[in-house]
Amino acid sequence: MQTRIFVTLVFGLIINQPAIADTSIRVGALLKDFHYTEYADDGSVLDLETGILPGLGVQLNHTYSSIEIGINAEIYTGLVDYDGQTQAGAPHTTQTNTAIGELGLSARLHLVPQRHLLTVGYSTDRWQRDILPNNGVLGLYEFYQWSTSKLGYEYRQQSGPHHFQLGIERLWHSNSRMQIDFIGISPSTIPLKNASGWQGHLHYFFEVNQKLQLSTQFQLQNWSSDKSDSVTIDSQFGPISIHEPRSETLNKNINLSVSYKF
Repeated sequence: MQTRIFVTLVFGLIINQPAIADTSIRVGALLKDFHYTEYADDGSVLDLETGILPGLGVQLNHTYSSIEIGINAEIYTGLVDYDGQTQAGAPHTTQTNTAIGELGLSARLHLVPQRHLLTVGYSTDRWQRDILPNNGVLGLYEFYQWSTSKLGYEYRQQSGPHHFQLGIERLWHSNSRMQIDFIGISPSTIPLKNASGWQGHLHYFFEVNQKLQLSTQFQLQNWSSDKSDSVTIDSQFGPISIHEPRSETLNKNINLSVSYKF
């Protein structure tokens, strides 16, 4: 009975917030400090990919009363360093032509008091991983796809024109798969183990006027995926068995953006 009264009170306070509606667009220049590691069954490192990827992002937000809805798109492209080994286990270094994209939908619900928010989100994610040939070793093209569900909490504080946001979200991947293309084998799709992890952000806004805001955001992301099941594919040498190793991703992202409120 007490729980029912508490839930009713909370939702009543949320619903009865002033009905303030506005729409804004945010465009940003992005930088991703990319860090990806694959591991052998014994825990040793198979390969490590690191580098800085520049990008662009755009987000459309609409706020009505206690609910904020956002649609965002991001793209990062560039070369990262590959430090690993060949299929035969020989040390190998090269570069990877990398493109990472996200198209997402998010919602934020103001709790009581309004500086506390519940956040949910969903995105479709793509990663093009083109490991380039070097020193007589052939290249390898892989294309990853997955969806991400997000649930988290955000805290906001304002002092005059200065706005601060601090948030953390739990991440769950689904429908994870990889397409692989290599000389001598048939292009194939490998189902992957769904990863899980988290991301946190610190966001600062400066309100230039009622319409214009400048902002900077630092975001830290981490998730890991178990070794996939083996898949048998055709090759010029006959059927071969391949799998995707256990992996971990750690990204540090910076977003410098300008927002305009309609």
